[in-house]
Amino acid sequence: MQINFIQGEPSAPRTNLMSRIFKWTDGQLVQVEEFATAGATDAAVFSVDGTLFVAVSNSLTVDVRFRTDTVIYRFNG
Repeated sequence: MQINFIQGEPSAPRTNLMSRIFKWTDGQLVQVEEFATAGATDAAVFSVDGTLFVAVSNSLTVDVRFRTDTVIYRFNG
């Protein structure tokens, strides 16, 4: 999994970035999913009744600092 925090300069950061999930296939990593994050700092994968979920700890938007909601995605791949 690749979780993205920010890009750009501290005075003008880009926080709304796409993060990615990869799968190891035939000896290489292949991207299988892409999803929006906002200054993401961490992620965790968990399973409920055989369904995979990804919880992403977001932290920054252009207007809100360190009070951005965590998001839980259902993984369909």
